[in-house]
Amino acid sequence: GAESPVATYVDGVYYGSVSSTLLSLSDVQSIDVLKGPQGTLFGRNATGGVIQINTRSPDHDPEADVEVGYGNYDTTAAKAYLGGRVSSSIAANLAVSYDHQGDGYGTNLYNGDDINKSRDFSARTKLLLQPLEGLKITLSGDYSSNRGSEGIAFRPVYGTLPEFGPAFTGGFQDIDSSTQPFVDLKQWGGSLRIDYDASAVKFVSITALRREHFQSSNDADMSALPAATTDTDAKTKQFSQEFQILSARQSPISWVLGAYFFNNDGKDNPVVLSGLAYAPFNSLDFVAQQKASSQSVFGQVTVKLDSLTHLTGGLRYTREKRTFLADQYGLYGAQNAVVPIGSVDTDHVFEKLTWRLSIDRQIVSNTMVYASYNRGFKSGLYNISSLSTTPIKPEVLDAYEVGSKSTLFGGRLRANSAFFYYDYKDLQIPQYIDGVQYLRNAAAAKIYGVDADLELRVTKSLRFTAGAEWLHARYKSFQDSPYASPLSTGGNAISSREASGNDIMLSPKLTLSVAADYTVDLGNSKLNADVTYYYNDGWYANPDNVLRQPSYSQVGGQLKWIPDNGAFSIAVWGKNLTNAKSAQYLSAVAAGDVTAVSPPRTFGVTLAAKIK
Repeated sequence: GAESPVATYVDGVYYGSVSSTLLSLSDVQSIDVLKGPQGTLFGRNATGGVIQINTRSPDHDPEADVEVGYGNYDTTAAKAYLGGRVSSSIAANLAVSYDHQGDGYGTNLYNGDDINKSRDFSARTKLLLQPLEGLKITLSGDYSSNRGSEGIAFRPVYGTLPEFGPAFTGGFQDIDSSTQPFVDLKQWGGSLRIDYDASAVKFVSITALRREHFQSSNDADMSALPAATTDTDAKTKQFSQEFQILSARQSPISWVLGAYFFNNDGKDNPVVLSGLAYAPFNSLDFVAQQKASSQSVFGQVTVKLDSLTHLTGGLRYTREKRTFLADQYGLYGAQNAVVPIGSVDTDHVFEKLTWRLSIDRQIVSNTMVYASYNRGFKSGLYNISSLSTTPIKPEVLDAYEVGSKSTLFGGRLRANSAFFYYDYKDLQIPQYIDGVQYLRNAAAAKIYGVDADLELRVTKSLRFTAGAEWLHARYKSFQDSPYASPLSTGGNAISSREASGNDIMLSPKLTLSVAADYTVDLGNSKLNADVTYYYNDGWYANPDNVLRQPSYSQVGGQLKWIPDNGAFSIAVWGKNLTNAKSAQYLSAVAAGDVTAVSPPRTFGVTLAAKIK
């Protein structure tokens, strides 16, 4: 039932479940990233920002793209895209992607099986109908299957003593667990989008249905002892309907009015906690359901104060009802006798008015400065693996930003910079207990920083891009934060302490990325090379600021040969070429300090062919 503060959309459809954003798409056309609160222009309200993924639309000209590749760890990949005309007013396409990693990055020392590997399959099809002038109807359907153990292969942090078993001394990518971890996610859906341009206004309708089945198993004790295992079987179904009315492009006043309806039904059936840690029960089982029914209206208008200055204002009203049903029971004895423990049947309504106010001015012909104030809102909800009838409070964010956007030297240099200040109330943060994630509120937090990026085209063949962010992120008020103290016998004692003034978890102070792209003309062909460098200053795993991921760097690159006709290409590529070691997940829990690690160095070759 939980949703991410950063909302993910694919072709205008909001993906509500956190796990549903584990996507493998082969037909991505563009990705737009919007930072900070969103909600007065389209879709669902979000506090942290929006990732908008747009896939290729059908074209009447025939197209066919095929790509195959092979990499280390016995990794095979294949992609195909077909598209073209069906009739004078209908076009269609089909995109298919398959990736299979045959060898794991590491080994489960308990049973010798591979871990940290994956297998992904996805397919998407679109049908574009244009029966009338100004009318466009797009039907879309998709299916994806993702299975693997990356991100859920937990082991103790080096140099720490877990509650069960000795300190871990295996390889960086290895684990030593009595449970073989896995995640199996299947999702599918369809949407109907109608765009109608009536000259005076534009009308958009997006109707979407989505389904998801998520199964996982992980070793919550991180050891060879059968002490604590968490098994999850969750199903989610989602329906959304959005209407938009927009001003015409030539209108002197730019505006949009919209309404958004969202229904989400998530079920755990069940979450099973089993092992020696739950004695005298064989297992503790949760059967739970959380429903969200949300209705929103929104609008935004931009007016010209003069020929160089624009003022924008937007409002959104959201009403959301959360319903929570749950039963917990224990299984006991040889016959697995059912022992009821408790049940919940409750609901709560959350309402909020949010807004956006901004002003921008063109100070010279190629530089614009702006200032904005946004209020964001993320609904409250219930912890589905708990019997508490008290919901998590909504997360509210006031975001202030000033910045500039410039295009200089005849378009060869693009530079953007921004200073931002975020004031959070009831920030929702994750906390893991016995291998199950819960949400809780930190009373208040503040974040401020500077964000900058640039793109420089030195010549037609050479391009540089760079981005950097300095971040100051602290809890303003957090009276009863969980605090982990190592025990001499292993594991951690979890108590409550003041965390006010501590760094916000998962928030590096400095991040930096630099990339270079260079193309060499070989006469009858071209050779393209690109390299990317990324630096992360490190981050704390928990609000207590005890367990920390140190700073790390990653380097990646690709070398591609392309003949002049562009009909095919051959590329060799590599990721994390310096084999930097970093955590994908890190936390201090009662069973000990736990981590799941990021992928090691990977490399391979890709062959692609294009027909158009």
